[in-house]
Amino acid sequence: MSRLGPYEVHQRIANGGMAELFLASERLPDGTVKPVAIKRIRSEAARDPKLVKMLIDEGRVTKELAHPGIARTIQTVKGGDIFYLVMEYVDGRDLRSLLKKLKEEGKRLPPALAALVALRVADALDYAHRAATEEGNHLQIIHRDVNPTNLMITYSGVVRVIDFGIARANDRLTSTQAGVVKGKLRYMAPEQASGKAIDHRADIYAVGLVLYEMLAGHQPLPQMSDMEFIGVVLRGTVPPLRDMPVGVPLALDAIVEKALARDLDKRYQWCSQMAQDLEKWMSGLTRLPQDTDLASVMAKLFPGEAARLPKLLSASATPTASSSG
Repeated sequence: MSRLGPYEVHQRIANGGMAELFLASERLPDGTVKPVAIKRIRSEAARDPKLVKMLIDEGRVTKELAHPGIARTIQTVKGGDIFYLVMEYVDGRDLRSLLKKLKEEGKRLPPALAALVALRVADALDYAHRAATEEGNHLQIIHRDVNPTNLMITYSGVVRVIDFGIARANDRLTSTQAGVVKGKLRYMAPEQASGKAIDHRADIYAVGLVLYEMLAGHQPLPQMSDMEFIGVVLRGTVPPLRDMPVGVPLALDAIVEKALARDLDKRYQWCSQMAQDLEKWMSGLTRLPQDTDLASVMAKLFPGEAARLPKLLSASATPTASSSG
């Protein structure tokens, strides 16, 4: 194991072109060990002021947000060529991994749980979209990259939105030029894919596509390339769920259809409106879905994984405990 400042680095979680993500831990004054995630920018990338500003932006945006459905940035550290973000560690799997595992087993996420995930995401994003400083200045945050890889499900069934790396906020150090497209093509709203100015309703469209995928068991028109699919999005002709042979409840189909409206005035204006419709549908069920139901799904799909982090942290705490005695 190695150290990065006061943090003990346990293992690399992800490896990208610009940065690496690590599971690390911090020993608190009372002797307990707290897990954290560290996003470290590569030394060669640290010499690029634009990339550094992007990470500073990410830290700045998420430090302003305090919501149980959003993973927060704890600290931004920069010294010479060493630059990293210390973030809240989310112990679980991303939604993409969950959907992939279900597909491998020939299953789909039950509609009630798909609605619950979408509700939690919509609630977190609505908070971010409305967030303001203590002085009352609206932060104007737009995630811009809502997709299954940026939605985490913890082993206890909690849904968390992560990676505000390309989020737009009104105090960003970096800005996107007109006509520059950022984010994953498969989850872009028409106005975002065409390079036009966007607002928070672009995130609503992305949540609609994520809900579509959870309900159908696949992305819309999976046989198409990303660019072909963007053409469908720009024409506003994404095939409705009611045409799928998967038996999606009509009320959920209507929610997805409204979230995917090409006309911004016909789309949900706020994520809270989408959340209200999801809650209304869920209230008519025999039993309301709970986070514990998601936890059960996670336990069945990824058996034993929930115990890994406590064991790792316990092993990390052992040397100090013995040396102090």
